[in-house]
Amino acid sequence: MNGSLMNWIDPSNTNWLFDADKILGIGEGIGSHSVSYAFIDTDCPILNGSTAVDLFLPSLDCGFAAGLVCRADYGWSFVAGYLVRNPAKSLSAIMIGVCRSGTFAPVHGTQLASPLGAGHHQLSLRFFSGSIGVTVVSDAGKSAFEHVVPDLPFPGRVGVVKLYGTRAEMYNFRFTIINDPFREVHKPMFKYDVFISYSSKDETVVDKIVLQFKKNGVTYWLDAEQIGLGQSITKQIEEGIQASKHVLVCLSSNLGKSNWCRAEYASVLHQYFSGNTNRRVIPLKLDAVSDSDIPPLLYDLRRADYGNKQEFEELVRYLKT
Repeated sequence: MNGSLMNWIDPSNTNWLFDADKILGIGEGIGSHSVSYAFIDTDCPILNGSTAVDLFLPSLDCGFAAGLVCRADYGWSFVAGYLVRNPAKSLSAIMIGVCRSGTFAPVHGTQLASPLGAGHHQLSLRFFSGSIGVTVVSDAGKSAFEHVVPDLPFPGRVGVVKLYGTRAEMYNFRFTIINDPFREVHKPMFKYDVFISYSSKDETVVDKIVLQFKKNGVTYWLDAEQIGLGQSITKQIEEGIQASKHVLVCLSSNLGKSNWCRAEYASVLHQYFSGNTNRRVIPLKLDAVSDSDIPPLLYDLRRADYGNKQEFEELVRYLKT
């Protein structure tokens, strides 16, 4: 969909100008990164999709930092994919950042082999489940970067962003909504009873759980058995979740350190809370993890304890139904 036909929202009320297919970002932003963003007020928030824009970069001696946002809200929260050019450091990079209630932080990035030149560059941002991908295309070629970002897993709006007081000139903003693979229009037939989400540091305990599942006829999806060499981890995980009736999150002191785990269960939780799925996310405690270490999205869900024989047997019976 073409952005020129939509209603743009500028939370700062002063930093963005919109004229047909042209978007102009001016002035300073907020915080230490001087961030400013604007987004399209779509009828429904978007969970998975892609967006693109044509950026005009000034001469090589000028710094630049601007790009696209997804899952944005009115309260200065969003995920950003953007380009950075810093002439003083001879640096050009693709970056991914997260803003929470006005506090922005770069998450990850990759330096480009050659500097971003002056003129037009096409930037695109793809967001699907926990995977965020950024691609830039110019006369110099194509560069792409993908990273798992479990932050802000719920739907939002798409739009544009600028940082460090950059004057941003953009054209032809467009976006596409990717149909949600987790939304159940009809009762689905699942290949697996459960998708197992866990920290690799808990592999020994998870292997014991898998043996119990096998003995009791519970079918399961486990990354170590399902993802082959050379296969896309993100794609296989998404397909595994889609083919599974439930998601089992193995809670431990290691879980909070695993970005993959959070990315795996976040989209299913969104659908569960919004009433669009019968799938359940089921927490299973592996050790004496404290309540303060349990991710907020999982805190209010009833959980089972692997060390409690009765509770684990009840879980196995439930998964078989």
